[in-house]
Amino acid sequence: MWFSVAIRVGLAVLVNQKRYQEWTHDKLKRFLENGIMPNLYYAIDFTLDEAVLDVILIQGVVQCPKTMELYTGPTYIPNNVREMTLPGSPSGRARPIMLITTVMRYHLPSDLDWFHQPLTHYDYRKQRATSLAVAHPS
Repeated sequence: MWFSVAIRVGLAVLVNQKRYQEWTHDKLKRFLENGIMPNLYYAIDFTLDEAVLDVILIQGVVQCPKTMELYTGPTYIPNNVREMTLPGSPSGRARPIMLITTVMRYHLPSDLDWFHQPLTHYDYRKQRATSLAVAHPS
């Protein structure tokens, strides 16, 4: 499910990048369909190698440790950002979802590959109460 959502969001984000403005919708969609999505649920930091072309943060927040700039999804993460931290604890933050395009076929390490991990239910957390009911004494 996340991959199809990431493709749709990625299309909306990449059409605003100069490199892709001349691309047709279908060409851009096929390009994104070859992207990868690392499982960053437990990640604290994340480093990109030279094979990475584009990083689209679909959901969540990442921070560049060099500039301390925060990026909140959905957004395009600039090419000069190669190291990222993921603020907050995994259980208390929105799951970071990234769609990454690469210059060649790329296989994720097994600890980051969604397809080789058991299905868990940690994505489905109860929403925290946003208001507080106060009882007034009679």
